[in-house]
Amino acid sequence: MTKDPDRVPPEERTTDEHLTYDYSQPERASAERATAWPRRNSKGRITTFRHFLEVVAVLLVIGILAVGVIDLLSTWVGIGELGGTSGWLGGLMAFWLYVEEFRAWRGTRSRLLMALAGGVLSFGLGIVVTGLLSGLPSLISGAAGVAAAALVYAPTWFFGIRQLADREADQ
Repeated sequence: MTKDPDRVPPEERTTDEHLTYDYSQPERASAERATAWPRRNSKGRITTFRHFLEVVAVLLVIGILAVGVIDLLSTWVGIGELGGTSGWLGGLMAFWLYVEEFRAWRGTRSRLLMALAGGVLSFGLGIVVTGLLSGLPSLISGAAGVAAAALVYAPTWFFGIRQLADREADQ
């Protein structure tokens, strides 16, 4: 039996489907996380795919730029060649976002399965992209690979976990 989403209080919802957020009221410190961007619900889950994708993109750009600066500085002081650092390191902050999202879905039995399926799919695609660009410096080929992996994982996780959580709620 499914509950009417309009009558279930936000704190008891298993997914964000049909949920309207009222940000005009002051947020309660213990019950809700006070973030303007990205919007999160009381469980710490990012509420819209647009925000999720924006955060992933921003974290990728910052991470890849940081790895580029470190690579440039290490070349300048004589440690390694320019472009020799793996661009995959630029995805660490995006990976941490995915870990936080995984933790926010605590209580959903299918979350490990969804994370593994999305991880295998996205990592495999990232390896393929890196291999196709293997003639380029590893900073560039790795950055392209990690960007492909992170941008494939985002919709896979965001929509997949919600669909699985809805199925669990219907059972």
